[in-house]
Amino acid sequence: MNPDFPLKYEEYQTRVASPFFRRKGNEKRLWLGLRRECRFGDAGNMEPCSSKQCLLCSLVKSSVSKELSEQGIMTTSSLARAVEMSTHRKSTSKVVLMANVLLGREVEVKKHEFGQLQTLQGFDSVRLVEYTLWGRKIDNGESLVFSGDAVRPLYLITHE
Repeated sequence: MNPDFPLKYEEYQTRVASPFFRRKGNEKRLWLGLRRECRFGDAGNMEPCSSKQCLLCSLVKSSVSKELSEQGIMTTSSLARAVEMSTHRKSTSKVVLMANVLLGREVEVKKHEFGQLQTLQGFDSVRLVEYTLWGRKIDNGESLVFSGDAVRPLYLITHE
């Protein structure tokens, strides 16, 4: 693991902190359904790969490239949803990661409108919601963060 990892996370936490948050940086324990380009996390393989496209290893090494986080790193409060998200990836190698995630200042956006937004200045993350035909909000606990520094991996679950 990158020795600067805790420092980067704490610096990001300080940057997004607000006196209105219950937890510093609006930190929450969330799940990520990830793709990986390697077998990191499989029995006996505890060395992250060097691929810049492997989001799992990038998060573990705290070196997520702008290209990987530009569209956002999807998080969810539901383990079942994280497993589903990892299953929909093209890779045959699927993992779910539990992490502390710094959401900072979060804005709610309708899922179908997210891709149309030009800018989200002033916000650190996006909470994706949907609405029924009758206007009832459906919140599945899905959020996007735009920095790898906002994610502190805790536990890794692999599945085939």
